[in-house]
Amino acid sequence: MSPIRERKFTAVALQAMDFATLFHINFAAGLPGPVHCKIELTTPVGPSTEGGKQALQHLRLVPADGTSAIVIGSTTPVNKSAEIRTLRHLRDVHAMRFKGAPFPLDGAAYQDLVGRLQQFFAAQGHAVVMLDAATASMAPPALQSTGTVSGTLVAIVVVATIIIASVIGALVMR
Repeated sequence: MSPIRERKFTAVALQAMDFATLFHINFAAGLPGPVHCKIELTTPVGPSTEGGKQALQHLRLVPADGTSAIVIGSTTPVNKSAEIRTLRHLRDVHAMRFKGAPFPLDGAAYQDLVGRLQQFFAAQGHAVVMLDAATASMAPPALQSTGTVSGTLVAIVVVATIIIASVIGALVMR
């Protein structure tokens, strides 16, 4: 028996690991291009996914030259859903992250991969959603001032002042 099977994994964690194995068998050839990339589906970090709450698995391209992996999507076997990033999305993210560095993927090869990924996930009963327009989803949420932070800050400062005054007063009274 393999060391993985000897550990006590939950049913959802085992399902995710088995799904990743099936994925790797189907995409073992990798992605050709300027730099060959291994196509990887991550597995859960530990023996439990907290009942599926932590079952998200990332789809990544891992370049053979050792440069940074490129996250191209994710899947959740529990919900039977998959998200795949469009070529435009990847280019937008790459431009923001690497500030003008050349995009390392062949566009036509990636488009072909997207089609194969869609077929694979659909065959496994997953609903597939294409993610586009990275700039809108990656923008940090706008902070809204509700007054609670400033009110909490004032309360902390008042309590800290009272404690400091009490300590000083006790030291002076000695």
